[in-house]
Amino acid sequence: MGLVMGFAFLLSLHSVPIIYEVAEIALALLMLSFISWRAERRADLEGARGAGPEGLISVLELLKSKTKRDEGSETHPPCADRIKKLMKMLDEENVDEETNEI
Repeated sequence: MGLVMGFAFLLSLHSVPIIYEVAEIALALLMLSFISWRAERRADLEGARGAGPEGLISVLELLKSKTKRDEGSETHPPCADRIKKLMKMLDEENVDEETNEI
């Protein structure tokens, strides 16, 4: 019984660093996902500023209609979220144009 307890103790000492390393890798992947989504949103906004949000919105709506699920991925946010942000940008542009016309 003492041998089994000793072996269990040694095994537990070696499993703690392994669990820590797995948690560290999981955290790194989560951070990478966040950074990728942020970069993708920034690219959407820069593209919309350069060419206008209407074209990008229509492309994202087409992509959304062709895919069955819109959950996003590790590197791309869901199309619905991207479209909402671009629609806000389009609304702001329309408000600015109306203000300039007055």
